[in-house]
Amino acid sequence: MRPAARGPGGRTLVSTKRIRGTVLDWFDKFGWIQATQEIDHPEAHRNNGKIYLLAEDVQEDLPGVGCAVTFFLYQDANGLGAMNVRPDQHGQGQKGGKGFGGKAAPGGKAPGGKAAHGGKAHGGKAPPTQGYAPPQYAASKAQGMGYRGGYAPVQKGPVMPHEEVMQKVHACLNKQVWKATKKIAEKEKDWDQTELSKRITKYLYKGAQAPELLTLPWHQAGPQFIETAMRGYSNACADKPWFFDLDLTVAFHMAFWEILNGSGQSALS
Repeated sequence: MRPAARGPGGRTLVSTKRIRGTVLDWFDKFGWIQATQEIDHPEAHRNNGKIYLLAEDVQEDLPGVGCAVTFFLYQDANGLGAMNVRPDQHGQGQKGGKGFGGKAAPGGKAPGGKAAHGGKAHGGKAPPTQGYAPPQYAASKAQGMGYRGGYAPVQKGPVMPHEEVMQKVHACLNKQVWKATKKIAEKEKDWDQTELSKRITKYLYKGAQAPELLTLPWHQAGPQFIETAMRGYSNACADKPWFFDLDLTVAFHMAFWEILNGSGQSALS
């Protein structure tokens, strides 16, 4: 089975909230996940509703086939895949036998099982609040480029200094994250809303600080910003009781709008 995560179109992050699922099969270096909630995406029909999983995308050791997991959903030229995959501490999946995955040994051994031969990833529909799906940021297949390296800078340089753009992005994130956390602040037991908003803003802001975001074509800069921001945020907060309820869609939209303005590009170009 050819790995789906290295398609010519690169990866485009589809969800900014973790999705729950169950590991169906594992074959030493890759496997399949079945989502336990509906997914709203044009590629949902591929692979009979299954989601592709690479060993390198397993963030923590998994108990084995049948275990419940959470993950972020991405799309590439071959369909939908799972990244930043972790055990779901609150899931109802079965405990597997021999475990696999994890950062230290991404190619770890896994339990067997019948191979699933088929097309390409995932099925179903999800509520609109499930996550952020920015189709306007995705590079077309004809362009053959994604955010995993190999970028060609746009010809026109940024119209604002990097520092000025970052100030605008930080101010925007401060405002929008504060608004978003009002709905879930009561679920946080360790921090008040001010501290909670400050911490989340910090994680998201780190994803915007790469200077190349102002020179990359906008359809590549968007996914890179979102994935980098979500990686730090999810690593720090994925175990919080409010994590699945916090909707940061507006914060991402508004922050990237500031980046786009600073780059001098138009999303219509």
